[in-house]
Amino acid sequence: MTSTNTVAGPIERLSNEDSNYKAHLEAVRSLETKNFPEEEISDISLEVQLQPHRKASLFVAFRSEERKAVIGYVMVTWSSLAGSISKLAVDESYRQLGYGQALLQTAVSYLQDIKKLQCINLHVDPQRTVALQLYTKLGFALDATVPDYYSKGRIAHRMTLDLSQ
Repeated sequence: MTSTNTVAGPIERLSNEDSNYKAHLEAVRSLETKNFPEEEISDISLEVQLQPHRKASLFVAFRSEERKAVIGYVMVTWSSLAGSISKLAVDESYRQLGYGQALLQTAVSYLQDIKKLQCINLHVDPQRTVALQLYTKLGFALDATVPDYYSKGRIAHRMTLDLSQ
């Protein structure tokens, strides 16, 4: 794991070479199930999504230095010109403590280090006002509204962080 220390706590990039890799993935799955409706959970397993040829990374936030309890995560993907924040979640009992912001900043920094990326995109349910405020605070701007993104009748806001400046 590549470690980043923040005021919120330790955040690490998950690696399949870590001894606790499977346990950490299971904790992420559990958080995803608790935080997102079924239609927002990918049919593709995390192990498959994180295969090296897929250009994806998963960062996890831990409750303490022992790195046993995963309390949040962010999944990033990228192509030749754009990065994407595909998931961001923090355990309900740890919200409003800076973990979401620290995870997002870690993800943005990681994607900024990938050469030639022009932007970072994400999609958010407009009813998630706290998430919208966080994304706006960190420089993301509303780019488009996407109808039926999550399911029929559920829109998403696409937000973009311009890296070309």
